Amino acid sequence: MNHKTAAAVEAGSLLTGIGAYIALIWALGLERDLAKLIDPDYDQEGKQLELARTPKRARAKKSSIDVDF
Repeated sequence: MNHKTAAAVEAGSLLTGIGAYIALIWALGLERDLAKLIDPDYDQEGKQLELARTPKRARAKKSSIDVDF
């Protein structure tokens, strides 16, 4: 990776490809931290949002029950 690409990654340039970011993360030895970043077990905010979307109580569906034996 050349110096200009690394500088663009550090500056947060939108024109820099994702491959450059991943290559720099690998070169710096931070790939384990990246794995933690994408692991759903570490996503506390996502867990809270999912919990907020779940229904507060369960309701039985209204359907006709066949009681003819």
